[in-house]
Amino acid sequence: MVLRPQRLVSYDLGLHYTRDRVKDRSRVHLSSWEYDLTLDDARLLTERIDMPLLVNLHVLPGLALKAGVQPSLLLSAKMKYHMTGSMVDFSNLVGKAYLAEEVAKMPRMAVDEDTSEGMKSQMRNLDVSVPVGLSYEWRNIVVDARYHFGLSRIAKD
Repeated sequence: MVLRPQRLVSYDLGLHYTRDRVKDRSRVHLSSWEYDLTLDDARLLTERIDMPLLVNLHVLPGLALKAGVQPSLLLSAKMKYHMTGSMVDFSNLVGKAYLAEEVAKMPRMAVDEDTSEGMKSQMRNLDVSVPVGLSYEWRNIVVDARYHFGLSRIAKD
């Protein structure tokens, strides 16, 4: 919704559903007496409701500079990654206690799978950013480009 009380200034209110995907190409190696694993191809998938509130300054016909604030509510967050390596096969060892030295000598099973885990509990439910950008309107077609400066950390401490 755009409110334009003056010729040079307008206000833009929005409500957007957003799905983001962040990809990390680095590899993480985890090793202990129980496992020897490599995690790679990590992707963080989030779903949010964004609520931008922008002030538009119309500098030329059709061209507007934009700035404002955008709170976002986190709906879901999931981490997906590929896991390879080996780990101790505990399937036949139920109900017994073992020393670390004994576990290290036990048979291992190969691991090569895609894994997914929920991350919402490790992230903040609200984050705030400052969007700045510009838009150009020509014959009822609008091209809008924005960059968001984050004001809050999304990961919980």
